[in-house]
Amino acid sequence: MPADLDGVFLRTGPNPKFPLINEEQYGWFDGDGHIHGIQVAHDAQSKEALVSYSNRWVETSKLLQEEEVNKAIFPNPAGSHGWVGFYELAKESIAESSGEVDISKKLATGSLGRGNTALLYHHNKLYGLYEGDAPYGEYYYFGIEK
Repeated sequence: MPADLDGVFLRTGPNPKFPLINEEQYGWFDGDGHIHGIQVAHDAQSKEALVSYSNRWVETSKLLQEEEVNKAIFPNPAGSHGWVGFYELAKESIAESSGEVDISKKLATGSLGRGNTALLYHHNKLYGLYEGDAPYGEYYYFGIEK
C-alpha cells in the first residue's frame, strides 16, 4: 500500500435491518441507511499500513422505532403503489392510531426517512442524508461514533 495513502473511505447505502413486510415490493432504495468505513493509517516508525473497518446504522426515527419492537413496521416506499400500497398505508395508519407507531417522532422530523442516500461531512461531524428528510445523526469522524 502506498505510504502516502492515509485517510478514510466512507460509503452509505440501503440495507434493510429487519426482514421486510413485503419482499416482492422492495425497491433498491428502501433499505435503512448503513455507513461502512475503511480507515488507512501508516505507523510512523515501521511505515506499515494499518487498515480498519467499521460500520454503523444511521439512527433514523424509523429505525429506532423498529428496533424497539425488533421488526419492520413501516411499508417500503417503492412498494406503496396499487392495492398493495393502499393496504400498506392503511396498515401504517392503524399502527399509528393504535400506538404501535409513535407518530410524534414522525412529525418531529417531518418524515420517516431512511438516511441511506448520501453522507455529509461538515464541521467535524458526519451526517446521513435522505432526499425527503432532514439530516440524521452526528457521527463523529472515524470510528463512526455518535
